[in-house]
Amino acid sequence: MASIAEQMVIKTGAIIASNDLAGAATLKTQDDRMDELHREVFRVLLSEEFTSGTEAAIDATLLSRYYERFGDHAVSVAHRVVYLVTGEWHDEVNLDEALEMRTAASARGTAPVRDS
Repeated sequence: MASIAEQMVIKTGAIIASNDLAGAATLKTQDDRMDELHREVFRVLLSEEFTSGTEAAIDATLLSRYYERFGDHAVSVAHRVVYLVTGEWHDEVNLDEALEMRTAASARGTAPVRDS
């Protein structure tokens, strides 16, 4: 989880610096992986094989949750970059769709068409 978080923070910085819509879309994939790992932590902690005790379980749960939220925040930043670049704001923006819209507009040499 730490490795993914480190990759996400580096990528988020690059996305902000370059207004990179394609990079913004890829952050969601990394966040999905972070979510999977968070769920895996619970599977391990709830298994019969976990014998390290309550304190270790609480520490692992909290750490996993913090990493998972870190990923969520990176995706939130990516959503804001999409808004800054396209002018489109959605509560649950489809980053791939925003990228396609922007690419099509660039090919036409026009601004992206926005729904009113």
